[in-house]
Amino acid sequence: MVVLLAPYDLDELTESTLGMISSLIIMNDDNTALFEHGKTSKLRSFLTEKFLEAIRK
Repeated sequence: MVVLLAPYDLDELTESTLGMISSLIIMNDDNTALFEHGKTSKLRSFLTEKFLEAIRK
């Protein structure tokens, strides 16, 4: 089970970012495993790639 906690009053960017991260975690088993057991450097690269994709849209 994954629980993301955040302050009640979030700005739109923070809310969108947390939503994207939570979606990535549950998107598939490989992503879940990466967030649970992956190396920090691999997770950082993965998130960078996904954020850049989102920015380019």
